[in-house]
Formats: sequence, C-alpha cells, structure tokens
Amino acid sequence: MDISALQDEAQLQALAQRMSRPPPQVQQAVTFLAHRLGLDPAPMLAGEGFVVKDVVFQVMHTGPADVQGLTLLAHLGPVPDGDEATLRNLLESNVANPAADSGIYGILPGTGTVVMRSRIALRDQPDPAADVLAYIDAFTTQVQSLRGMLAAGADLAALLDGGE
Repeated sequence: MDISALQDEAQLQALAQRMSRPPPQVQQAVTFLAHRLGLDPAPMLAGEGFVVKDVVFQVMHTGPADVQGLTLLAHLGPVPDGDEATLRNLLESNVANPAADSGIYGILPGTGTVVMRSRIALRDQPDPAADVLAYIDAFTTQVQSLRGMLAAGADLAALLDGGE
C-alpha cells in the first residue's frame, strides 16, 4: 500500500472540504471578482482555476478560520525534475521574504504544481474584489517579466535567488 498516495488523497479531501463552504465575505469578493473578469463565480468558489494573462489562479479559503481573508494560489508550473537548486531557492525564499508581502511558495498537494500562495485581506469597501484584482495584475506582470527573462536564457535558480 502506498501511504504517500493516501496522504495526498487525504490532503486533497481536506482541501475540498474547506473549499466547499466559503464564508460570506469570501463569496462576495469572489462573486465581484468573477463579474469583473467576465467569469462565472460558481467554479471559482468551488476551487477551480481561472486564467488571467496566461497565468492560472485559484481561490482558496480556510472556512471559518479566516473569514476576513482570501487566499489566492498562482500556478507557476510543474516541479522541475532534478532541479534541486530551484526547489531549494523556493524554500529559502519562504524564509527570506515576509509572507505578508510576497506570499509563500509551495507545491499543490497531489498535483506536483508549484504555486505562490498569498493571503489578501478583504476590507470593507464598495468593490471587495479591488485588492484581489490589483494583486492579480501585479503578479501577472511579474510572471510575464520572469518568463521573458527565462526565454532570453536566464537561469531560473539565479533569478529566484535575486541574481540576473
């Protein structure tokens, strides 16, 4: 019996459980966000990914544990096979940078996809999606810049380490 597969399945089930009951504040923010992006909010509330400027995003919530925050996952791509330097730099980045400012890197359980996980505070404002949209815009700009540098031959591990 493969215990790691059971752990992955348990993690995915726990994630699905949390995704099934978003707090009202999260529902409202995601509904506003979906309408601003011209999308149906139901799949987003169910945790399905959506694409903005060629970057896949996914809304996540932690149920009643954080009713004033929305967690946004930005999919960066598959875990690089055999590229320990990149994985090490991702983990070191989690320690070196304040999570509140830059988010944290992780691997989405059961998928092998590297994600940037960021919490966005839901403030009382007329458009609760405004902060989420601002984050998405800034993040997609960063990803497009990173992709351009990689296409020009830059080393990913060096870029994540702050070099060029």
